[in-house]
Amino acid sequence: MLERKISTTAFSLSSGILTALHLGGLALLAVLGYGGGVVNLVGELLPGYDISGAGIFLGMTWGFIIGSVYGGVFAFFYNKMK
Repeated sequence: MLERKISTTAFSLSSGILTALHLGGLALLAVLGYGGGVVNLVGELLPGYDISGAGIFLGMTWGFIIGSVYGGVFAFFYNKMK
């Protein structure tokens, strides 16, 4: 049986990008009036993340860092299990 491994780098980067886009989209929805409470709640965990231009940028930066780390760790352990 052919064992497939995933690229740790590619998975890490894609996870980071998707998490950053998710947090950015959530903040943009809050600007439109939807989900402001969720942004405030997540902002308690991520310093600087709020409903403003700089806050959205900081949230997306945090999202990229956190998503990349968790994606890389997941891919590493996934490949070790194979």
